[in-house]
Amino acid sequence: DMIFDLKVNGQRKADGISTVSPVFSWECETERQFTVQMSSNPKFQSAVMYLDTRNCYCIYDGVPLQAGKTYYWRVRSRVGEWTESQFTTI
Repeated sequence: DMIFDLKVNGQRKADGISTVSPVFSWECETERQFTVQMSSNPKFQSAVMYLDTRNCYCIYDGVPLQAGKTYYWRVRSRVGEWTESQFTTI
């Protein structure tokens, strides 16, 4: 299932995120089981967040994010292909 329209706090181009608990959201045609990962590494070698959800959104509630840093996140349905995005904090 295709996942598209990834947003952080409602923004597609998410540069300048200032919250400690960003909201990740996406659109999907039919699927309702997702895995979400977030990392400070573009290859996702060390995940800051890893969760499964049945919603088309999730709220980050992990360790405080560092200011002025780029974070990478991705979402997939069940075991499908990852759809990736990124955002920068201020």
